[in-house]
Amino acid sequence: MERQFGDKSRVRFAYSLTPECWSMWCQFHESFVGLDELTCALRGETSADKASSERNTAISTNMRLVWAALLIQNHGGYFIGCNIELTSKLLGMTELTFRKTIKLLIRRSVISTVVDGVKRNAFFERLLPIYKISPQSSRRKVIKLGVSLSNDSFIPFRLISELREFYRRVKKSGQQDKYPEQTSNLSNEQYFELAEVFSDKQLVLYVSHLSLSAILSLVPMYANHLNEVSGPKVERSNFLAQQVRGMLRHGLLCEQLPADADADADADPDRQKQKEYIIVALANEVDMVILELAKWWRDYLDKFGLHIQLHGYLPNHFMVSVPPPHPPLPVAMMSCVLEAFVPDNENFYDCMLLDDRLLAGKVFPIAR
Repeated sequence: MERQFGDKSRVRFAYSLTPECWSMWCQFHESFVGLDELTCALRGETSADKASSERNTAISTNMRLVWAALLIQNHGGYFIGCNIELTSKLLGMTELTFRKTIKLLIRRSVISTVVDGVKRNAFFERLLPIYKISPQSSRRKVIKLGVSLSNDSFIPFRLISELREFYRRVKKSGQQDKYPEQTSNLSNEQYFELAEVFSDKQLVLYVSHLSLSAILSLVPMYANHLNEVSGPKVERSNFLAQQVRGMLRHGLLCEQLPADADADADADPDRQKQKEYIIVALANEVDMVILELAKWWRDYLDKFGLHIQLHGYLPNHFMVSVPPPHPPLPVAMMSCVLEAFVPDNENFYDCMLLDDRLLAGKVFPIAR
């Protein structure tokens, strides 16, 4: 198949499409709204190229294909590494070539590694790296949006904090046969096993970014589409919960899915119970964050229109309003700062909503 993109810059590539690959591209074409980014990928144009008077080394066809594939499979700007085997097959290249191409894209600042990966442990197989895709279109920019949440910062998630505190207290006491109180449906021994696994900072980082991926990709979907679906609110909430659990299972357990029913039958029931506890407890927290953020996102969409796309979240930051002089308004503070990808013009700026009014805002880090 040959495709042409752009008037001045033409990119032609030929490859053999499997039915799965064709389905993936068709679904992307119907649902993806950031076509500027796809154009940059297929043309091999980066923001660094546009900012520099001298063009950098040309981006190869493999780099363009991988870049475009990451855009298709991205979840809230993230690419979860356990998709590498499938993606490399769909693109007709080896996993080694795919990984080398990833490194080249990292050097060009097209993507960045947010988690290097997690070694195999008692609960999870080797968890591959998580990448963040950086916007490259010169026609768009990133702005910051203030949001007020019931919880000042949802990262680290309560589940993770409780596990790590439980582990710390047991270790501090020096008596591993005596446990502090915990409220899960697991035995103290099972809970301590989980707590010991989550004492790994790299695993905590992985889970945090995996959860952020679910939040950033599902908030717009819930705000834009589920509100339009007829039916009881509980049905929409159940649908959201299924989506969240599916993404968490895919990210944490995809390499442990049994090849057949016999493998599933041989699984350790205690270990399965512990894994299920992690998925359900974490999904419940992620659900609550999505429900809160979706309301705010809907309000921002009403103000800015469909030109705005959720891009990221800044943990440990807050936004302070810059009130206009007429009429004077009190200074307000928002505890959560989102990032949005918007057209590059003066109609879009760092702001927060106060009493249905958009106020300019300034962002500050929280001292730790």
